Amino acid sequence: MIKVFLFTILVIAMNGIVAAEEEYIKVVLANATYDIEIIENTELKPGSNVKSMATKYQIIINGGYYNEEKNPAGYLKISKKEINANINKKLSGAVVCNNEGNIEIVTTNDLKTEKWDNILQSGPFLIDPGGKMGIKIDDGKIANRTCIGKYKNGDIIIIHSTKNTLYKLAKLVLDKEKEIDSLLNLDGGPMAGIWCINDNKKQVNNTSPAINYIGIRYKKSE
Repeated sequence: MIKVFLFTILVIAMNGIVAAEEEYIKVVLANATYDIEIIENTELKPGSNVKSMATKYQIIINGGYYNEEKNPAGYLKISKKEINANINKKLSGAVVCNNEGNIEIVTTNDLKTEKWDNILQSGPFLIDPGGKMGIKIDDGKIANRTCIGKYKNGDIIIIHSTKNTLYKLAKLVLDKEKEIDSLLNLDGGPMAGIWCINDNKKQVNNTSPAINYIGIRYKKSE
């Protein structure tokens, strides 16, 4: 089951669960109920955004960074094909999954490129693996943010926040998500977007193309 929450200043009830207080969208992906796909967009096609790509997925978010040459800034592998074979030591973690869609969040130090069919390197960790604060200083840089991580029970958490610093967002999530194990930052600013196809309150379109996206589908019944 996929549970989606929107935190606002008002108290609202969604799917029988009460959400309150701060401004971020949270999506929880219950274990073994979804398939995750990394989608290449290295040409940075004009008009490519989460809204335009949402017809194929229940949920879609932006992926990782690109550099000044408009190439992926970190290691990127899709369906066993290396798009960028260079591990960027400045990026602290990665989203990894096999072709069956099973996902993990790993540190760059633990990244074994031969083990996974799909790898998207990014960073920093807002919440380090083990549930500890990953951002030590508030640099004051405000931007839209998209992050992906895991709970201690293995469920996936996706966070999207508008106009927040990494430090304040990390502190907010850590205060509220007592069972969170890790949270990895993806690309932000105008590239940050989330689109939940069945809930228009969880739709924030990116205004600039992302170099890759993460698409999520419900697993098909056997």
